Amino acid sequence: MHLPAASIHVFPSFLSSSSCISLLASCSVLSNWTSSQTSHANFSTKDISLLDHTSLMEQFNSTDVYDKIEEAYKMIPSRSNGRTNARSPLSFLDLFVVKYTAGDFDELNMHRDGSLISFTLPLSEEHEGGGTTFECLQDDGDDHDRVLVHGVNTDWGEVKNGTVHARAGTLVVHSGKMMHGGGKVTKNNRYVLVGFLHVESKDEDMFRLCKRLARFDAPEKRGYSAEDLLP
Repeated sequence: MHLPAASIHVFPSFLSSSSCISLLASCSVLSNWTSSQTSHANFSTKDISLLDHTSLMEQFNSTDVYDKIEEAYKMIPSRSNGRTNARSPLSFLDLFVVKYTAGDFDELNMHRDGSLISFTLPLSEEHEGGGTTFECLQDDGDDHDRVLVHGVNTDWGEVKNGTVHARAGTLVVHSGKMMHGGGKVTKNNRYVLVGFLHVESKDEDMFRLCKRLARFDAPEKRGYSAEDLLP
């Protein structure tokens, strides 16, 4: 079993089908998909930023995301477990919906994010292809113990040929420093909510966490020892 910070965390049914449909409908009303290379990505994407639209942010509960990520990376006790006044060490650097279209903007090359923690949350299932490809899963062959599914729902999707194909509404969290990319969409449109998160690093514990979150697809190439990866 891989350590939490070196794993890909899956939270099935994080958003309901109706919530996914509602968020997509709101994006369709705005219809201002940008395609320029912006500050949130290493590569150009076609997207709509939730941070620029209050109506979209109102449909997405940031606190729920923070709770799941804190749980996955064992940062601090969840606010739902008695820490109602605790300030999360997390904050959004960016939050946006990406639109992949077969034959147009249909894939995203392998890259590392500028954030320490990132997530993807598929909003649609009517496409073919797609998914998020991880270099570390390609290296693992058929051994996918690096993917940790939280909860009892096993119908979240699958890992195939190094690519995570998650069902709509499934939250997939990983270190932004893992090498990853968007699989090629071969039919219809694929919509994905993407989040980049900052981790507060003013205290020593959070500094160590930030260090452990660096490029875990190949830690041995970075000179890390097993002790460096321990919480």
